[in-house]
Amino acid sequence: MTSTRKRRATLLAAIISVLVLVLGVMPALADTGSGVIQGTGTISPGLNVTPEKQEVTFDGTGAIVSDVGQGTISCTFDGESTIEEDLSTGEGEGSLECTAQLVPSGSASASCSVEYERHGSAVTVDGSCSGDIAGSVTAACHFEPDPGLPVTSYRLQCTFAVS
Repeated sequence: MTSTRKRRATLLAAIISVLVLVLGVMPALADTGSGVIQGTGTISPGLNVTPEKQEVTFDGTGAIVSDVGQGTISCTFDGESTIEEDLSTGEGEGSLECTAQLVPSGSASASCSVEYERHGSAVTVDGSCSGDIAGSVTAACHFEPDPGLPVTSYRLQCTFAVS
């Protein structure tokens, strides 16, 4: 191999190494995204006609499109009321943890601090996320309580955006 070919081979190897490095960190560059998510949750001690503080959980899956790819997302929420909640209204805050599998960039995650507000079946969520997908998060959701009193479980469908 001539010295010119050796230099070209070395240069090509260096370029490939940089590309592998850049593609390997691309999920860390995903700072915007939007999508849909649906799932189920629990409410304890349960919504009733008499207002009281609640502990709330949610587990859901959905689809996301971000600035570095598209794919699936799964999220969990753990939170609590900031007011006494009843069947018609509620307000609270908590932690939202999400993991996405994006094509072509791979796995990405977000840790979010959020606040929610519920009026009837409409729920809004606002907060901020850090991690691979970072920024302000907003969501508009439809709350479907399971039958019976007190309401201790529910279904939720949301559209969300991180910017």
